[in-house]
Amino acid sequence: MGAERVVFSQFPAGWVGDWHPAPRLQFFIQLSGELEVEVGDGEVRRFSAGCVVLLEDTSGKGHITRVLGDTGVEGVFVQLASTAPGA
Repeated sequence: MGAERVVFSQFPAGWVGDWHPAPRLQFFIQLSGELEVEVGDGEVRRFSAGCVVLLEDTSGKGHITRVLGDTGVEGVFVQLASTAPGA
C-alpha cells in the first residue's frame, strides 16, 4: 500500500473526539496510552500501545474517540495514497 504522509499525534489525558469520520483511509499506530473507540452501531473497543488499526469510516457518522486513564496517547497516522483500495 502506498502512503502519502505520516502524521505524529498526541492526545492529552481526558481528551474526547466527538462523532467524526476519518478524514481519509489511514492506519493509526498507537505508541502509548489507552484509547476507547465507539462506532455507529454502538460497538466499543479499547486500544493500547502496539495496536495498529485501519480507519475506514471516511463517511457517515464515524466514531467517538476517548483517551482513558491519567496519561495521554501518542500515535502515528499513516495516510494512504488516494489510489489505495477504498481511498
